[in-house]
Amino acid sequence: MAAVNFLVENLMQLLRDNAELIVGVRGEADNLLQDLSEFSAFLKQAAKLRSENQVLKELVKSIRKVVNHAEDAIDKFPPVVEVDDVVGFDEEAEKVIDRLLEGSDDLEVIPVVGMPGLGKTTLATKIFKHPKIEYEFFTRLWLYVSQSYKTRELYLNIISKLTGKTKHYHDMSEKDLADVVRDILGEGGKYLIVWDDVWPREAWDRIKIAFPKNRKRNRVLLTTRDHNVANYCNEIPHDLKLLTDVESWILLEKKAFHKAKCPPELETPGQSIARKCKGLPLAIVVIVGALIGKGKTTKEWEQVYQMSYDDLPYDLKACLLYFGAFPRGFLITAWKLIRLWIAEGSSSTKGAYPLNVKQRIT
Repeated sequence: MAAVNFLVENLMQLLRDNAELIVGVRGEADNLLQDLSEFSAFLKQAAKLRSENQVLKELVKSIRKVVNHAEDAIDKFPPVVEVDDVVGFDEEAEKVIDRLLEGSDDLEVIPVVGMPGLGKTTLATKIFKHPKIEYEFFTRLWLYVSQSYKTRELYLNIISKLTGKTKHYHDMSEKDLADVVRDILGEGGKYLIVWDDVWPREAWDRIKIAFPKNRKRNRVLLTTRDHNVANYCNEIPHDLKLLTDVESWILLEKKAFHKAKCPPELETPGQSIARKCKGLPLAIVVIVGALIGKGKTTKEWEQVYQMSYDDLPYDLKACLLYFGAFPRGFLITAWKLIRLWIAEGSSSTKGAYPLNVKQRIT
């Protein structure tokens, strides 16, 4: 109980210290801070109570209230993206925006498709925040779907974003929730809904029944890595291109040096590293972390350029390959992964391998 109270007190202080930095969610942050204050008071009171069962019941109720408010605050906004650091997406964004603003009066779906790490979510966020989109669409919603989506939860998420409440809807069937979503969207103005990271095409079939057909030029922007899903939703999806060598270098320079220019002696190895990333923005962002960790000398940057799987020690090669055992999109918790590594190593290398791995990870 003391540990939980300590955590709550520190979280409250963090919210107070950063209140002015919380843009757009100040009201939700205040509500969360109020909940935490009540939670903290309850913890202090609970410590004096004798009935453990009653304490547990009240504790669960208080935690549920805080979590619900936290989720409501988070769900109101799409992922935070450093717009100033977005490179190579201006032309891509304009093309998609034109498609969203043009077309027929019917509901239209514009899929953005591309391999993992190409920047689909980044592009969608840039479009979502664009002034033309903000002006044109009265209602804008961002929903993360993922491989493990649940239609019912998506409906409740939409209702929460549009009404600010879901308490009266939790006992409804999936069909009734779809009707509620359809009514709410139908009564409002023109909407844009972003469905981020859609995997099976059945997800679109199950969700689209909740969209009203009111000829208001409503639009859905959908991101997916699966071309079959993209083509199923629209015969002409937007294929996201790889970055050019020039764009790759610009992004690497921005991420590594922020607003400063790259020192001349690092430009040649830096451009070589950028080319080696093959136009994948995520690869560039990841490799920048290695560059920053190595320092800023020519020799150290050339070492990063030479890095490859072939250069890894045998034990780390095995660790890297182990990721292939997990399904695509699977959330891997670090502590479970480390235990699996240790268990695998203890049976195959008689204990020498897991100790080495654990030391390197920690």
